[in-house]
Amino acid sequence: MIANSNKKELNRQYFVWGMVLISVGFSFACSRMANSNGRSAVALNLLIFISCVFYIFKTRDKALACLLFSAMMFGVVELLADFLCVRSTRTLDYSMAHSALLLESPWWMPLSWALVALQVGTLGNRAIERFGFIRGALLTGVLGASLIPFYEEMAWGAHWWRYKNCLMLGHTPVYIIVAEFVIGAGLALWGHFTLRTECYRRAAQLGAMAGLVTVIGGLVGWGLVEFIGRGARPVWPP
Repeated sequence: MIANSNKKELNRQYFVWGMVLISVGFSFACSRMANSNGRSAVALNLLIFISCVFYIFKTRDKALACLLFSAMMFGVVELLADFLCVRSTRTLDYSMAHSALLLESPWWMPLSWALVALQVGTLGNRAIERFGFIRGALLTGVLGASLIPFYEEMAWGAHWWRYKNCLMLGHTPVYIIVAEFVIGAGLALWGHFTLRTECYRRAAQLGAMAGLVTVIGGLVGWGLVEFIGRGARPVWPP
């Protein structure tokens, strides 16, 4: 049983790293396409989502199925973080995607975030298993601060979204890099606990809590870099 469990975990890690490589390669290709917009983001999301569902059915990986369900809840709650970035800080602009909006985000954004969360959460769980809670979460925070800003950079070239009115590193806001460190650490803990439950109600609760971490991460990043560092002030929506 232990050997089978270890094999399943190893196969899951290989699959998730494959997802990461496909996401990176596809995003890079889209960033070089002059006619790319939200439709290419939908294509990427569907490719990864269908692959994930197929893998779950093929391997009967109940833990990953639970994590995917939880990640979908995460993606819905994350819309609150986008809302603040668009309407309050006025730093995030989705108009270039030419996609229908859900609140202030493209309709495909919850799925996009769900798939990224699944990747980071699975790898974060492995980091916690190997290095312990604190070091594992911190290492995953570094991964989040590296991987997700890469997607931010590719998103600008792919015409999925862009940032403005803030301190930038290339086309990525510095406050977003700080925020993604916080989010990455939170996703490690989320992945660790969610992969150990087969209760979908509990998974939904964990996903919602993890989604709120995106709001906290954004507030921490924007607060440190823009509010304290640069004296920026939020513009609250009416």
